[in-house]
Amino acid sequence: MKSIVTLMMLLGMACGMARSDVLSASVNPASQGIALGRQALVSLNWQAVRDETNCLGTVTSASVEIRAGQINGPLLRTQPRRLSRSIVCDPTFGTRTFSFSDTLSIPSTVSEQALQLGSDRLVLVRTFTDGLSGSSAAATLALRSPAAAGFSLTAIQLELARGGAQRVIEQGEAISARAIFYYTGSGLLRGQWELASPPGTAGVPLFRPLRQVQQLLPAGGNATIKAPTLPSDIPGLYLLRFRPHSASAETTLPVLQYQVISSEAGPAGLVTIPLLAPARGAVMHSDTPFQWQPVAAATSYRLRFYATVGARLPRLDGGVAEPLQPRGDGPVTAQWLSAGQTRAQPGPLVWEKLSAPGTYLWQVEALDGDGQMVGVSEWREVQRP
Repeated sequence: MKSIVTLMMLLGMACGMARSDVLSASVNPASQGIALGRQALVSLNWQAVRDETNCLGTVTSASVEIRAGQINGPLLRTQPRRLSRSIVCDPTFGTRTFSFSDTLSIPSTVSEQALQLGSDRLVLVRTFTDGLSGSSAAATLALRSPAAAGFSLTAIQLELARGGAQRVIEQGEAISARAIFYYTGSGLLRGQWELASPPGTAGVPLFRPLRQVQQLLPAGGNATIKAPTLPSDIPGLYLLRFRPHSASAETTLPVLQYQVISSEAGPAGLVTIPLLAPARGAVMHSDTPFQWQPVAAATSYRLRFYATVGARLPRLDGGVAEPLQPRGDGPVTAQWLSAGQTRAQPGPLVWEKLSAPGTYLWQVEALDGDGQMVGVSEWREVQRP
């Protein structure tokens, strides 16, 4: 009898520990319109609230469901677009809010499927979990004809020249950028380009207006506007964004970043950065941690991934044929991190760039407050399945 009572007590304790850890999820904006018959690009900001008392370290949403009409309506498509963030649990916080920026491409065929089912709206559903429990949030997309749709920005995509959202350039080197606007209807776009330049990028970025924009956008769904001339005279980190006048202070806007390295910087005297993980030749996933030892003089780090040429194939004489080298067309993708971050997981944008299976080389660079390189690691192989 005593053993039965003890077992019941243990089961009761286990049930008490298994309470929900991701308490709630939300999305902003909760609703917007998209034009029928056209591909739509939609920008969303998701939030998940986690109970810090009893939780795991990572909050993840593996995919987004596109449903017709309502949150439990017919499933039209599942897009495997992973959002993930790792922060060690801290019970002193009580709860912690995780924020995720998400840009989704909605094919025109999905809207047509919804109409065939008698629905005039799509619902985007994400479930966030820490591995023990989860909570869902949903955003509604009203389907409107292009003529009837009022003018509304649905997404902004920023690109540096030759593509990408991050770059390292020499002091004085020319750099340009553009914004691609996705919208419904037609109307007047009003907003401004904003730039944070060194030392105003240390800590909370200090953005200043760079140029005002007022431009009539015709019906068509998307338009491209070039950024004004960008400075590169002072070494350090620069951040560029476009802020529509309709955006609130809480709106998360896409940001381009470029690091200007002093023309006087050279390879001599660089600290060698020891790499800690993953091991050479390891298989990489979107949640694989990349870790290295800190550099005392660093104010930022740059984690770079390169496609490879050559192959580590053994020869009959015991040598290696064509050792792996980074391909000469620049990094496939890169990720900037602050001085306190010596461990990182590939974010959604980085993982998307590494879409082709194969062998990549990764490397970490350390830069000081003047944009000069003060440390660099060896190249290390990683496999993308």
